[in-house]
Amino acid sequence: MQEAERDVAVEDEAEWFLTPGDPRRGVAREDPYPLYARLREQRPVLECSQKRWLVTRYADVLGVLRGNSWSRDELAAEGVALDAATLPPSRRLSAFSLLRRDPPDHTRLRRVVAPFFTARGVARWRARVDELTRDLLEAVRDKDSFDFYAEVSRRLPVMVICELLGVPADDMDEFARWAATTLSVLEPGDDPAAVQAAREAAATSCLEFFNALADERVRSTRRPDDLISHMIGVDEDRLSRDELVSTAVMLHIAGHETTANLVSNGLLTLLRHEDQFELLRSDPSLVPNAVEEMLRFDSPARNALTRIAVEPVEVGGVTIPRGDTVYAVLGSANRDGATFTDPDTFDVSRTNNPHLAFGSGIHYCLGANLARIEAQAVFTRLITDYPRLRLVAEPRWRDSFVLRALEGLEVAWE
Repeated sequence: MQEAERDVAVEDEAEWFLTPGDPRRGVAREDPYPLYARLREQRPVLECSQKRWLVTRYADVLGVLRGNSWSRDELAAEGVALDAATLPPSRRLSAFSLLRRDPPDHTRLRRVVAPFFTARGVARWRARVDELTRDLLEAVRDKDSFDFYAEVSRRLPVMVICELLGVPADDMDEFARWAATTLSVLEPGDDPAAVQAAREAAATSCLEFFNALADERVRSTRRPDDLISHMIGVDEDRLSRDELVSTAVMLHIAGHETTANLVSNGLLTLLRHEDQFELLRSDPSLVPNAVEEMLRFDSPARNALTRIAVEPVEVGGVTIPRGDTVYAVLGSANRDGATFTDPDTFDVSRTNNPHLAFGSGIHYCLGANLARIEAQAVFTRLITDYPRLRLVAEPRWRDSFVLRALEGLEVAWE
C-alpha cells in the first residue's frame, strides 16, 4: 500500500473500491487483498452508501449464498413489473434469465439448460476444447511476444460457448464487445449518460441478434444439436421467447467472461510463482488441482454475487434491512484464514480447498464444469507442448469492482 493511504479508514477505502474510475482506488484495483484482510478483521459486514453492504468473511458469504432470506430478482425488489415492453434493453437482457430469477422460475429455467452443463454433459466437449486450445497456441507459437489475454484466454471460451449455443463464431469479437459493455451494468455507482447509452445500444444489438437466431431455429425443419435448439424444442417447462433469449444472452456472456479471467489470472499467478509453475511442469497430473487453486487464489468473479434481503436478516451479528443489497465478496472469502491454511500462499498441491469462486447454493455457477475443462486444457498444453513463458510488461487490470479481470497480459516464449 502506498504510504499516503496507510492511515485511511477502511470504510473510506471500501467506498472508493465501490466506485470504478475513482483515482483513489488504484491500489485496490491492482491488489485488493490487503483491503479484504482489513475488512475481514475490522468491518466484516460493512454498510456503504446507497443501501449496499460488503460481506467479506467466508462463513458469512457462504451463509448469504445458501440462505433463504435473499433474492436475485432486482425488479421485484424495486417494485418494477417484469414486462419486456416497458423495460430498457439493458435490463431486459438478463431480467428473464435464471441469473435474475428466484424459485420457482429459477428452478424451471435451470432444469431446462442444466443437462448441457453437468459433468457428463460437458465431457463430450473435452476433445473439442483441447483441439481449439491447440489451434490458438499454435497460432502464437512463432510470435516474439503476444497478448495472452487477447490471443488465447479471451478467444477460447468465446469459441466454445458459441459452438455450444449454436452461435456463429465469425462475430465473436463483436460478442465480446457486447459482453464487456453489458456487464458494466453490474458495476455500482451512477452512470454518465454516454455510458448508459452505450449499454443500451449493446443490449439492443444482443437482443436483436439472439431473437433473429431463435426465429431461424423455429423455422428450421432440421435443428442442430445445440442449446438454443434444445430450449426451443423442450415441451415440459417450455420457455417463453423472452426467457429463451435472455437465458441465451446471459449464458453467452457468463460462459466466456469469467473463464477468460480464470485462465489469464491463473497464468499470471503461475508466472509470479515460478516454483509452483515448475512443480506443475514436473507433474502434469496436478493441473486439475492447480486450476482449483487458481480459482481460490485470484477469483475471476470476486464480487459479482449480489443478493437482496427479502426480510431483515442477521449476517455476522449485523442486521441488514429488507431491500438492501449485499455484495458477497468471493475474493475475500477465498483468502479467509479461518477456512484456508496459509490463505495468501499459492499452492498447486493444496487439497482442502472449498473455494467459493463459482458461488454456492441454488445459483451455483451453471458453467463451472465447462470452465474447468477449458482451463485444464490450456495449462496442460502449456506445460507439456510449449516452451516456458515470461512476462514482458506489467499486466493491465480492468477498472472493475465486479470482476477480477485483466485487460492485457503481454508474454513471450523463453
